[in-house]
Amino acid sequence: MPPVTAPAPSSTQTASSRSAATDPIRVIVDQHGGLSTDLLAWQRHAACRGLEAEIFYPPDSDDAGDDEAAFEAKAVCAACAVSGECLEYAIAVREKEGVWGGQTAAERVRIIRRRRRAAARARNAQAAVASN
Repeated sequence: MPPVTAPAPSSTQTASSRSAATDPIRVIVDQHGGLSTDLLAWQRHAACRGLEAEIFYPPDSDDAGDDEAAFEAKAVCAACAVSGECLEYAIAVREKEGVWGGQTAAERVRIIRRRRRAAARARNAQAAVASN
């Protein structure tokens, strides 16, 4: 979950004492047009919460799904209880960079393409059944 763009709170700072300006969830909500906090509630349980965002945006990634550059981020995602929600969020908002839900940007594009092809096949199959 790369959206941790605000500084991580200090160990003495609690979630309730964070201001809206430093709460990563609120920052993401604001960045994506006022999405509901409930929609992003999964972020509270993300394994990456509080980690450096650079882990999820490797500088030497070539956007071709470079597993070596994304290894550390993918390891965090593999142990995360909400990686599925994270991936679906990134797909829904068409996140163009970083590792989200254990998938690089290039891998997410491939997922979207596979889903589109599957949906087109399903529509074609339904049309064929309806026309018979």
